[in-house]
Amino acid sequence: MTDTTLSRSSRPFFRFVADPALGLEAPPRFLETLPVAIYACDRQGRILWFNRKAVEFWGRMPAVRSDDELYCGSFKGYLDDREVNRNDTRMAEVLRTGVAVDGTEGVIERPDGSRIRVMMHIEPVHDERGNLIGAINCFHDTTAAHDANNALQQRQQDLEDFFENGAVALHLVGNDGTILRANQAELDLLGYRREEYVGRNIAEFHADPPVIGDILSRLCAGRKLDKYSARLIAKDGSIKHVLVTSNAQFRDGQFVNTRCFTIDVTASKLAGAALRERNQRLAATYENAAIGISEVDAEGRRLRVNEAACAILGYSREQMTQLDVFAATHPDDRDNDMQQHQKLVAGAIDRYAVEQRYVRANRARDLAGGDVLGRARRGRQVPLQRARFPRYYENQARHRCTR
Repeated sequence: MTDTTLSRSSRPFFRFVADPALGLEAPPRFLETLPVAIYACDRQGRILWFNRKAVEFWGRMPAVRSDDELYCGSFKGYLDDREVNRNDTRMAEVLRTGVAVDGTEGVIERPDGSRIRVMMHIEPVHDERGNLIGAINCFHDTTAAHDANNALQQRQQDLEDFFENGAVALHLVGNDGTILRANQAELDLLGYRREEYVGRNIAEFHADPPVIGDILSRLCAGRKLDKYSARLIAKDGSIKHVLVTSNAQFRDGQFVNTRCFTIDVTASKLAGAALRERNQRLAATYENAAIGISEVDAEGRRLRVNEAACAILGYSREQMTQLDVFAATHPDDRDNDMQQHQKLVAGAIDRYAVEQRYVRANRARDLAGGDVLGRARRGRQVPLQRARFPRYYENQARHRCTR
């Protein structure tokens, strides 16, 4: 293949053979102004003429009526992403078969290595007797359109991948409540196969009809849902606690479909219920314990007391929380109690047990044995200056009343 690279020269951009016997007339001058490339070949595939845009696309000036450059003026050509020789080009095909080629895409590589994608339209040319005498190829640059189409397809593929393979359950529901699409995460959440789920009404999978009714009503009114609590029925009959975030798509003012993201919160819901039940049992144990229990902060202020502690000291619960833990201690025992408390708060000791006297509300003297435990919120002793939460201790008093 002869490589006559395009350069600044005095050679005309129109190169043709004006041979009336060929039946391919010299092209009119207006072809130079066209935004498309065009060239002609004779029956043997020799290039007869071409316009300026063809030279621009090829990146070179091919030889005219040369047996060394047949069918095409490009440096290299590609069809279906594979390089083809000149005998396999679309122009060669048209000259062999006499059948036009309309809308075939190919790639031209220039001598400098750059490439453009082109769309080719090749028409065979016949003489007055119907004999094939050549062909004309008109081709235009489709690189930008091809790249834009590829980018669009990639975005569509990315959106499809996001929908189908996203970690969050997602579905679309039509204006009549029919499930139009659902991704794999949603199917996995409820345990259904796609054909068991898509196409059915979304209300069939909600455990609470009023809830799905309210959801659809809000969405149809154009309102957005943000972490709306609902319960769904899984294939195995279990209940899934979920939070639904959704809005609706409208087109020309008409409801088209919803777009619903569903978060499974079943585990946290059950854990929360178990925690509440455990706290209720603990609170019941705390309140009904036969020993007096007080929770105090680092300064000795009572934060919480149980009924037994109130009964031991003869104060109401409100009065107890207004007194610090040392107020009811007998004056002779108070200094020792305060010293032990300070050591506990400082982390020098993790517990202490004392036997000391308290002054009841009716001023009678009681003698009570106390077992005092220090504890941090996280269940371990830490220096006070490093503690992130107030330090508490429990005073478990075994009440012995003296007369």
